[in-house]
Amino acid sequence: MRVRRRTVWACIGSAAAVLVIAGVASIAAPHGEGGFNAIVSVTPDGYTAPPNPANLSPDQMPLRSHQATFEGKGNGVDMWRYMSWAALALGEQMGRLLVEVQTPGREMPAEPCALAQQFWGMEGECQVLTVGTAQVGVVVQPGSDQRFDQWAAYKHPDGGVVFVAQAKEIFGADRPALAALPFTIFQLANLATDERFHLK
Repeated sequence: MRVRRRTVWACIGSAAAVLVIAGVASIAAPHGEGGFNAIVSVTPDGYTAPPNPANLSPDQMPLRSHQATFEGKGNGVDMWRYMSWAALALGEQMGRLLVEVQTPGREMPAEPCALAQQFWGMEGECQVLTVGTAQVGVVVQPGSDQRFDQWAAYKHPDGGVVFVAQAKEIFGADRPALAALPFTIFQLANLATDERFHLK
C-alpha cells in the first residue's frame, strides 16, 4: 500500500501548477490562483506551511502547489475543478492538507456521506456533521485506499462542491510523519463550508 500511495501522490505532484484545458486552449481558468492562497491561510496554530525550496527539481514533490482543470460544460455552464495542496509542518514532522473545489454544473450526490465517497473514489467510515445549517460528510477512517487519513465533503446550494482532505505524512519530503492529524473532524467540516473555498 505504501508503494501505491507514494506513486499516486507523485503523479499528482508532477501535474502541479499545470492548467489542463481538456482540448479547449482558448479558455482561461476564471479564478486562476484565486481562492487557493486560502489553503495557507488556514494553517492551524503551531504549524507552518513551508514554501517550495528555490531549487525545486522537476521530479521533487512540491510542498505547495495548485492546478485547475477545465472539464467541459454541464447544465450550460463551464465546469472547472481546482485543486491545491500544502505541506503542514510541526517541528520536524510533516503532513499535508488538500482542497479540491468543483464548480457548479455536475450531478453530484446531495447526501453528505454519498458525496464524501465521490472523492477520488475512496471509501471509508463516514459521519454527518452539522456546521450551522450545513450538513457535511466526513470520512473519519479510510478503507483500503489510504491516500488520506480523513476528508470532508460539502455541496453548496448552488451545486459547487468542496472536498478537504488531511494526512499525517507527505511522501518524498524526507520528513517524519505527524504524530496526530492537524485538524479535528469538526474543524475539517468547518473548512469544507468555508467561503474562502467557495468558487462560483
